[in-house]
Amino acid sequence: MDLSRNLESANLGSHLSERLAVIGSRRVEANTVLCLDLSDVRKEYARKMESLALVRNGSTGELHEGYWLCEITAAGINGRETVPLYQTPYSAEAKDFRTENAELLSAVDLV
Repeated sequence: MDLSRNLESANLGSHLSERLAVIGSRRVEANTVLCLDLSDVRKEYARKMESLALVRNGSTGELHEGYWLCEITAAGINGRETVPLYQTPYSAEAKDFRTENAELLSAVDLV
């Protein structure tokens, strides 16, 4: 089986996000804490990646090329287990980018 044949599929990312949320949701209970985290992926040496955007490192304040990252993680109240529910990079430079709020609301709606 050729593992790379579906990498160009337009629906691959959304399909994987949906499956991650479905599988992870089995571990979510009424008292589970959901954490939405905005982060970034620094790609300062990348030159040919599409839609690179300027991102700010929250720890250092430095600006670099990269992608924004939206993550939602479930954590048990005892803190012993964390379960990823959603994770996707996005760029304000992408053609289909709307707004950061739209990205966040889309993540919350899926989860």
